[in-house]
Amino acid sequence: MYTLHVRSRRSRLRELALLQARIKGFCMEIEAKVRVESLEGIKDKLLAMGARFREEEHNHDTYFIRKGEERATRRPGDFLLRIRKTGKKNFLTLKGLTEQTGAWEEYEVEISNPEEMTKILKRTGFTKLFTIVKDRTPGELNGFEVNLDRVRGMGNFLEVALQSENKQEARKRIMELLNRLGFKESEIEHRGYAAMFSQSMRREK
Repeated sequence: MYTLHVRSRRSRLRELALLQARIKGFCMEIEAKVRVESLEGIKDKLLAMGARFREEEHNHDTYFIRKGEERATRRPGDFLLRIRKTGKKNFLTLKGLTEQTGAWEEYEVEISNPEEMTKILKRTGFTKLFTIVKDRTPGELNGFEVNLDRVRGMGNFLEVALQSENKQEARKRIMELLNRLGFKESEIEHRGYAAMFSQSMRREK
């Protein structure tokens, strides 16, 4: 039998932020990332600021979209489904586009069998879009998620994310943190990995 466990993979801090947001109203994930040469160097800076990191995890992320929309322009309200395999746990995530780049409407559940979930998605009208593989060292800093990512075929990135109802305020706080780390506005990428990967595929074609 296929079972679906509704449990968050996030830290206690993120779970608390999500719970508070549900009590107050709608919540989104706002994120930004920067390409870095040395993950070790940026990790040292974050540790000096008080960040705490957990063990590195391997993420195998497969994205799905409704059949017929593979080449369609993405607009606010559109969404992708993602099956993430980490080696220990597996998750199904809906990532909905909003009017602001880098701000996602996100829902996530833990699943026990990603292969069966893939069959369910295909049977209900979804098709595989692409797969992104990365090694991630997840961390936390004063309410921020700070992830150190080695993304296959794309490079090394620092990703910073916040859960918030206020997109502008969250984005401002993320920018301030990245500025403190020495990054300029021109270096900051507000798109998600899926959007970046999708655009690179279009250029290759």
